[in-house]
Amino acid sequence: MLGTLGQHSVMPRNTSENSMTAIVIVHSAAGFFIAADGKLTMDDKSRHKASLQNLAMETEEQQKIFQVASPRGTLAYAVRGTVRDPLGFDLMKITETQIKAISARRFDEMYPFLTSLGGRVNKEINEARRRGTLEPFSEESQKTRTGGWPIAYLHFCGYFKKEPCLAEIEFSHRRQVSQFYIHWPMLRATHFYGSEIVRQNMYGDETGTAHPDSRFAEFVKGVPPHLSFENAQQFTRGYIEACGSQLGLEVDKPFCKAIGEHIHMATITPSNGFAWAIEPLWKEIP
Repeated sequence: MLGTLGQHSVMPRNTSENSMTAIVIVHSAAGFFIAADGKLTMDDKSRHKASLQNLAMETEEQQKIFQVASPRGTLAYAVRGTVRDPLGFDLMKITETQIKAISARRFDEMYPFLTSLGGRVNKEINEARRRGTLEPFSEESQKTRTGGWPIAYLHFCGYFKKEPCLAEIEFSHRRQVSQFYIHWPMLRATHFYGSEIVRQNMYGDETGTAHPDSRFAEFVKGVPPHLSFENAQQFTRGYIEACGSQLGLEVDKPFCKAIGEHIHMATITPSNGFAWAIEPLWKEIP
């Protein structure tokens, strides 16, 4: 653990490596801060057989953070994993459509909302495989905590009925059939989704086995005792930029080669709701 600062814990062990993107979520007494890189690329296997039209799907300006506004609260969510397939699958559009489909329902708790959304998106994923608009799922990456092979994740943070919420929907498969699971990460903590190797090179680990690499010092923006959104912006940018740097490629090329470019960030607070700290260069249009 990097340390407990006031009521905020920095927990680097909460790094997840199941997809080639970088997302950081910070929760403090002030609210939530969420940041993501803007790079969207195909994996090597898909790129090898992709057409020029398919390659045009790759971008350095992808929006990965989105807002959910409902009568019960204000949330943000971020997407990582198998997001798009040249055959027609688009997880971001599917998620947006399903959120709109259930937005009129007045959920009394966050869990039923996530269960309803997860079930709807999961059905779309399996139907996309059946229709052939989504290629067979990979079994080459590290398995998830539930024992399946990762497909994608939706990360939620914000306020539901004025209460802080931090949740994750995991989509993973066994024998090419998608299933979904809901996880509840720790509040008042920082959660990294990206390269664990880069994170260790920046901060070491709680056991003292891995030590910081001085070459990454320029990216280390420590969380001060009184966490502000300005501090969080510097802190999250440091990690994402490190993942997308030449040093990141050097120490963890398999993950970092698909991370980088425009970083966008948002805040979610009880008083002001959702607000962009740095807007995406190109927003998804409903």
